[in-house]
This record gives sequence, C-alpha cells and structure tokens, in this order.
Amino acid sequence: MMMTLLQCVKSARWPDDGPLAILPGVDLDKERRRYGTGDSQPRSLTEIHTLPKPTLRSILESIGIPPDMYPQAHKTLTILPSLHLSITNVSALGLTVAISRQNPAIQPNYHVYAPKFPKTQTEGFFILVTDAAHNEILTLKRVNWPTTATAAGEQNRVRNRGPEGPMAKAVFSMKPEARERKVEVLVVSDAYVGMVWRVEDVEVPGAPTGNGEDGKKKEMTEEGKGAVQTM
Repeated sequence: MMMTLLQCVKSARWPDDGPLAILPGVDLDKERRRYGTGDSQPRSLTEIHTLPKPTLRSILESIGIPPDMYPQAHKTLTILPSLHLSITNVSALGLTVAISRQNPAIQPNYHVYAPKFPKTQTEGFFILVTDAAHNEILTLKRVNWPTTATAAGEQNRVRNRGPEGPMAKAVFSMKPEARERKVEVLVVSDAYVGMVWRVEDVEVPGAPTGNGEDGKKKEMTEEGKGAVQTM
C-alpha cells in the first residue's frame, strides 16, 4: 500500500487511471476506459518497450493524444526504465538480487518523469522477496543507482554501469527453514504506478541436513530460467 501511494504521489495519478495516464496530452477518461476493459494492452508500463511502433501509435491515438504531441509522448516513454533481473547465491540463508538498466537514459542522472512533483526525483526501486503460497513478505530493501561524487558544485553521477546502463545489487538474508520452498522476487518502481518486474518460482533449499546437500540452488533470471550453478 505505501509503495503504491508513493507511486501515486510522484506520478500524480491513481492506479485506476491506467498506466498511460502519465503521458502528456492524454485524455484521462479515454485511458481509464481503455484500461478498464481488462484486455487492452499495455496493462503496465513495463510492457511499453516491447510494443511495435504501429501498435503504440494506434494506442496513443485511441487515448486522445493529438498527433502534434506524439513526439513528446514518445520522449516520455523513452525515459521509462527497462530492467533485467538476475538472482544468484540462493541458499537457505538468503539470496542476491541484481538489477541492471537495459535502455540508455535520456534524463541526466536517471531522473524520473514526474512533471507535477515539486522536486526532481531519480529512479529508485523496492526489491521484495515473498512467499506467494503464504501471502507473506519475507524481506524488503530499497535501492537506487549508485552514484559517485564529482567536483564541488557538480551533480553526482551514476556509476557501476553495465553494457547499457547502471547496475544495483541487494543481498537478502532469510530465516532458514527445514523444507524447500519457492519464493517470488519483485522489483517495484518507486515512481511509476504499477511498474513491477518479477521472477517467480525461485527455489530456495531447506537448511542443510548433513546428508551431503549443499543447500544451494541455480541462478535465475527475470524469465525464471536456471543459469550457472552457484558456488
């Protein structure tokens, strides 16, 4: 609830307004109706970067954005982050979540698009590890892109860049359990309503029993597939 409220405050929009309600020139009533049908894409801002350009143009037209404002709408959409998630070092005692930005930023220091918010905001994310089967949050952390100080009077600059953009990592500790369980990892934007990335069915082993089990699992990506065996 608090994460959603923070998103609403920064975006100046409610969850029922629809994800495209943040765009300049949008007809809010049309976007609400589009989103309210339940089957119209996109359902969230995380899907924006996967839409073909003709589809996106048709959507912009359907929500009342005037053609002369298409360039502004497209520029706004390019500001939105596209993330890759990887999960490593999975054991009964915890795991590590790394996020990296896959698209280059067009805003200095990864400022979010929040024209109605009185103060400039930079991208931040909540990372949650949940036990979906029991509807329980096991652990939570908030991360930002790391920055490094520059000369006096200059803004801090984002560091720890990957091939396309910055990276951030969070190490989580969890209470070990005797049974093996599956958890879900969610990365939630602190600025954009409904912008969530998730990795489901991350297998967490039970606590070591002394019978030769190492209590570790394979790495996972946002597609939920196994990768390199952790050591």
